[in-house]
Amino acid sequence: MVIDELLDMLADGRLAAPSFQRHYVWSRKKARKLMTSLLGGYTCGTLVLWRPPDRSVTSVRGASAENWSDLILDGHQRLATLYMLVRGNVPPTCSEGTLRHDPRDMVFDLSAGSFSYPERVRHSSNSCLPVVDCFCSPYGEIIRRVSGEVQKEAAKVVRSLHGIRDLAYPIERVSMTPEEAKKTYDPLHR
Repeated sequence: MVIDELLDMLADGRLAAPSFQRHYVWSRKKARKLMTSLLGGYTCGTLVLWRPPDRSVTSVRGASAENWSDLILDGHQRLATLYMLVRGNVPPTCSEGTLRHDPRDMVFDLSAGSFSYPERVRHSSNSCLPVVDCFCSPYGEIIRRVSGEVQKEAAKVVRSLHGIRDLAYPIERVSMTPEEAKKTYDPLHR
C-alpha cells in the first residue's frame, strides 16, 4: 500500500491506534531522519496492523467504534509524522495538546542539501523550502519563493518530496488476542 493511501485511511478513521499505544512522542530529530530516509529511497520499517477478533475489547484513538478496520500496533509514530508533514494537520490518532515535538516547521535547506528546522538553518531563508508547503501548496508557488540560482534544485526537491506519497510502505498484518497485543505492543509492558 502506498503512503498516500495509508494517510487517507488514517484521515477517514479506517486506521486507528489502540488506546494502549503511546501518544506522539517522536523527537524532531527522528522526524528529520525519517524524511531523509524516504527522500533517499531507503526503507523505514514495517507498519504492523492488527484486526482484533472482538472489536469491543479494544478502545481506540482516531476513529469511531464502528468506522475502523485496522489498528496500528507498530509504526504509529512514523505514520503520524508523515501525516503532519504531508497533510499539514495533526492526525486523528493524536491530539494537538499532547504533541511534544511538532515536526511541521521542518524545512529542506537547499544550501545544505538536508532537512532542518528554522532555529538550525545557517543560510538564507530564501534557500529553505518548508516541507509542509512542498506537499500542500501549488508547485509553482513553492518554486517562486526561492531565489533564481536555486530554483532548479528546488524543483527537483519538490518533485522528489511529492514522490514520497507514492512510495509503497511495507505492511504486516498480525493475528493475536487483545492480551497478546497489549503485552507485545504496550510501551508500559516492555
